[in-house]
Amino acid sequence: MHSIYVWPQDWTGKVLKEDTCVYKAVGNGYQKTSFTLSVGQEFTVKGDMGDSGGWAYGVSENGTWGYIPISRISTKGTVSQYNEMGFVWPLEDTEINFISSPYGPRSSKNGGNHKGFDITTGNSGEIMGKPVVTAYSGTVKKIYIDNEKQTSHGNAIVITADKIDPVSNKNLAIIYMHLSKWQTNSSGNIVVNGKVIKEGDEVTVYQIIGKAGNTGYNTTGAHLHYEVNNQNSVIRSGSNNPFSQTINPIYFYMDKSVLMDMDMIQMQRR
Repeated sequence: MHSIYVWPQDWTGKVLKEDTCVYKAVGNGYQKTSFTLSVGQEFTVKGDMGDSGGWAYGVSENGTWGYIPISRISTKGTVSQYNEMGFVWPLEDTEINFISSPYGPRSSKNGGNHKGFDITTGNSGEIMGKPVVTAYSGTVKKIYIDNEKQTSHGNAIVITADKIDPVSNKNLAIIYMHLSKWQTNSSGNIVVNGKVIKEGDEVTVYQIIGKAGNTGYNTTGAHLHYEVNNQNSVIRSGSNNPFSQTINPIYFYMDKSVLMDMDMIQMQRR
């Protein structure tokens, strides 16, 4: 069986440079089929192997399903391309790197899709109050204050990153949820490490924007819900963004020694 990272949003590229055969997965390898794609033909990518030198899985414009070398179309939107963007880990303490609830289909009784991933240590008391930092420089797009558990996101901040998503061609929006109670000044602005942070402010990479907490409605204790939206959107209607507008944050950290249950990462086996 072959595992690929599935894309919530398909992307389409054209075959580059030379004709390419369409392959099928057989055992641990790939076998040529009778189908060939000519230069200029479109191939809609449904997923990839996480390696720009690897394989894309999808469908051609004539309806042919299979694998082709991803280098034959482009590296637009590949897992490896996101990994090269330079996002830093969103916690100042990089030793806290366990993902308790990955992105994708939930296995819990609540079902549905998890639109980001949850970072914790397995013990909520250990992550409570740990500084949360910006994963990339950008602009504060939206701040939500909810200390009374009235929303699913609690205290949250949305940062528009100074980085364009290769699939949507829009800025990536990075969303940090369940932050602990902020201090506020007389104007109602939040204050972090003695510095006022308000909507429209520019932030730098590694800047502390809050602390991990347990605000908002959740059933798993203190953790940081970390979400990446590639439509430059804020949180909608007091809840999360549509799943189809998010991408898996793990794509930014494929070589960063992140700990998780690999069976829980959203993969599709063909």
